[in-house]
Amino acid sequence: MSFTASTDLNPCTDPPCTNSESIATKHENLCLGSGECSNGANLEGGFTEMEEILAGRKIAKERQKIIAFYDNVLRHIVDELDGKETIKIETIENFLNQLINDLKKSGKYDQYESLDTDEIRNELLLILFDKVNLRRDEVNKYKKKSSPNERPISPNEDKYLLPAAISKRNMDKLLNSYPLVLVKKFLEYLTDFKETTATQMHLRHENILTQMREEAGRIRRMSDEAKHAYNNAKTVLRAVRMQYKQKIDAEEEIKATKHMGIPGHSMIHQKINKAMHDTRKQIEDEALKAKILMEQIETITDQTELFLSINDEIVDKTEEQNMKTLKSIRKLKAVIKQYECFMPDIDVNK
Repeated sequence: MSFTASTDLNPCTDPPCTNSESIATKHENLCLGSGECSNGANLEGGFTEMEEILAGRKIAKERQKIIAFYDNVLRHIVDELDGKETIKIETIENFLNQLINDLKKSGKYDQYESLDTDEIRNELLLILFDKVNLRRDEVNKYKKKSSPNERPISPNEDKYLLPAAISKRNMDKLLNSYPLVLVKKFLEYLTDFKETTATQMHLRHENILTQMREEAGRIRRMSDEAKHAYNNAKTVLRAVRMQYKQKIDAEEEIKATKHMGIPGHSMIHQKINKAMHDTRKQIEDEALKAKILMEQIETITDQTELFLSINDEIVDKTEEQNMKTLKSIRKLKAVIKQYECFMPDIDVNK
């Protein structure tokens, strides 16, 4: 959607204007069309000067036109951020250039230099959107605070029934300054222009209304989802609280049960607990002693097995040695017997 400040947003539609209004309109066109004011002020200064011009006017209709200009700028920025095909508007480009200069002067532009061209433009468009929207709100607030003297003379019901017309003063000036034929032709062109402008504004309002309905539907869906999540969380919280209450009640019941009964039973209960504690301690001590004893038994068993293995070896060697000794004794007995047999023979021969 494209727009220009010279057609849709001309602040002085019904010529001729007074001298003061013509000067203000000329000065305002410099602000609206180029992004800078005639004195070379920055972006903030341009907005401020426009508001000063508007503040000096007595016709609320002129302020409505500047609000429409802001709406067109905002709509164009939103379309470009949404990725829609748009035509580059000189006004917005000049606004962006002036915004870049302002950021560089304040030393805040360095954070954008690492981004690519498209990302920088999107960031600048977001900043420009906030600034323009803020200024629009300020002008709109001034419009709402306008004095009762700015209200139209015609009754309220005529405001909706009668079309806008040139004031009698301006009509007299036209008739006195130009031929009647030229005035009629001018009125025809003016009527066509107003009709075209009204049609365009109607289409724009329809688009805005459609977007608002879509946004309302999205917000409604988000609200329904939030309500559903809230109900689920509420159910879970109720269950947790119920379980916690049951736990507290059970603990209170246990405490009450422990304190019930006569003191004698309490003393017996304490003695039983003490005896159980002492018994458990004795069992633990005996278990520790048994563990130590088992370790000692295992050590002695290992030593005994070692001794037995050594004794078996000694016994085997001793038995082997005994066998050798027995063999020697037998041989010796045999030799002795031989000598005993040999000795009688010797005696006989003698």
